[in-house]
Amino acid sequence: EDEESAVGELAPTATHYNAHGRRLVGAGALASGFLLAAVAMTLVSSKPGSLKMEEDVKVELVVAAAAAAPTSAAPWNCTAARVNCKAAWSLEKKAACAKLGIVCEPGADYAAKRANTPTTKPAGKAAAATKSAHAFNCSSARVHCAAVWSLPKKAACANLGIVCEPGADYHSAMQAQKQPVTTPKPVKHVAKKPVDCTSQRAECKTAWNMDKKVACVYKGVVCEPNAPYAVTTTSTTLPTTTTPTTPTTPTTPTTPYKNPWKDLKPSLFCFSVMQPASAEEALMKFQLKKFSGIFACNEQAVICREKRWLGKWPEDGKNYYTWVNPVNAVAMGQYGVAGMTTNSFLNTYTFIIAYDTLIASGKVWKHDFLIKADPDAVILPDRIRNHVGGYKGRPVFFTNCNLGQGPKVYGALEVISVPAFGAYKDRIGECKGLPWQGWGEDMFLEKCMQHLGMQMVEDESLVGDDRCHPAPCTDGIRAAFHPFKD
Repeated sequence: EDEESAVGELAPTATHYNAHGRRLVGAGALASGFLLAAVAMTLVSSKPGSLKMEEDVKVELVVAAAAAAPTSAAPWNCTAARVNCKAAWSLEKKAACAKLGIVCEPGADYAAKRANTPTTKPAGKAAAATKSAHAFNCSSARVHCAAVWSLPKKAACANLGIVCEPGADYHSAMQAQKQPVTTPKPVKHVAKKPVDCTSQRAECKTAWNMDKKVACVYKGVVCEPNAPYAVTTTSTTLPTTTTPTTPTTPTTPTTPYKNPWKDLKPSLFCFSVMQPASAEEALMKFQLKKFSGIFACNEQAVICREKRWLGKWPEDGKNYYTWVNPVNAVAMGQYGVAGMTTNSFLNTYTFIIAYDTLIASGKVWKHDFLIKADPDAVILPDRIRNHVGGYKGRPVFFTNCNLGQGPKVYGALEVISVPAFGAYKDRIGECKGLPWQGWGEDMFLEKCMQHLGMQMVEDESLVGDDRCHPAPCTDGIRAAFHPFKD
């Protein structure tokens, strides 16, 4: 480093390759050249005679000197020759220091420069380096880059002078993870193995876990008929019910509850639709008891086809009941059969009536956003506010998944602004007239909002969902995690 800084101005364009095959440019090359010249001169003057012997000894000494150097690149001295860095530093040093937050030439594309400089490395590697530097959008998700950007993206953007975490050594972190700087490929959703509801049927009560018991219920194989999770429905035919084109007037409670979060902004009205006497009901009771999930929103509702008691409201001890939707149990879809586009529940009709319930209640309009959460989704309303706050008052809906086929609404957490829900109310007949019979409710919401011309907001960091973009519970950005059935 010292040699490089001392003679940097003398030979900024000298080039040399050391015994490790590492290319040295400028001052580093000149210093290395001086060393080899000195060794050769010493050998020739001290051992006159056999030229072969001189060459052999020379090679041994050069290799020994190289072996004494660290096997991995030592940290660069990014303070030496800082004023003259543009001429004195090699491209490798500029790129390495940029990764540490010390940028010599702001905006310089070091990766492209290195790719265009003659090198002994295979052409494929140089091409890959150039590709990696240009494959990332270094302006997207800039605020949350520490959590949202991958290590390859952080490193590639640092090479362009756009540093996410000053001082971070992305190169070492990638070496530790054995993760090359390449363009991330879209994550493909791998379908889960079909559940075998015939094995260990006699001893299912103890041999099957809860997930298998619930999955088999929806295939018509009930292990424990009186268990709370046993929602018995086996039909896979599409609903034939005529959908009303104006909101219906289901039963909604009028008892006000004391809520410590009622004045937080932006204001959220959150709701869930649950199956009665099921694992979903148990989850909603648990959330109420803990005063968490949708119960930590400014206002909330739990909608069910039956009136169910969920517990006592924590603040004042009042009984808390579900809102009642007059609908039947729903069937599971079979993708590709009779126009079905989902393997999940054919629950669009249930949610169309749920939207009717919300409209008829009149409770949504004083809030800023309408949030739908699955009962098995862990939601954090304060983080939802962080994600949606900038869109208050605008007719928007949020997508939360992209598996390479465009942004989608995944139903674990659905977010629309109240102005967008107002557009749905005003033009409800248009959305109810869409060919929704083979859709899941999340596709219905997405298609309806698109049909109405609402603005789409892409936010793939909104939900940590195992079906799309998984995330650990330690993720500090996600506003929801799914699924958690326990």
